[in-house]
Amino acid sequence: MKPAEVIVLREIIKESYPYAKMENERGDDVWYMLLQEYKFQPMHDALIAYIKQGNKFAPGVAELITMYKNFDRLQATGVIAAMDNDGYFNDPEGTAAETAIWNHKNRLRKAIMWSESGVMPDWFTKVYMEYYDRLYPQQITTRKAKMLT
Repeated sequence: MKPAEVIVLREIIKESYPYAKMENERGDDVWYMLLQEYKFQPMHDALIAYIKQGNKFAPGVAELITMYKNFDRLQATGVIAAMDNDGYFNDPEGTAAETAIWNHKNRLRKAIMWSESGVMPDWFTKVYMEYYDRLYPQQITTRKAKMLT
């Protein structure tokens, strides 16, 4: 995540929870230090979901990270399921049934392992992100987020 993206998250929280104390730039630095290893869009989506659930208190960094991990895991499961439904992990027609079942199971297992660890081969990341973008189109909700793109 980039520093400007952390500021976007903090702006969303400030607008949604006006009483939350988030005024200083030093806070931006601390939040960035703690959130820099995470992807912006799933974190943003998890924050929006948290707000829409009607939570009365602003989330802290620890809550955001927990929400992110849960939300990202759910999205990864959805992406892998969509790939599987499209037959991405299947062998070509004509492959022996036993072999095809074994290959499918192993490909699916590897895809799940890669998506959970966040460490994927480049070729798989490309396909995974195509499915991700199709399933979870990015929606920019604030002016500052629009400036980032």
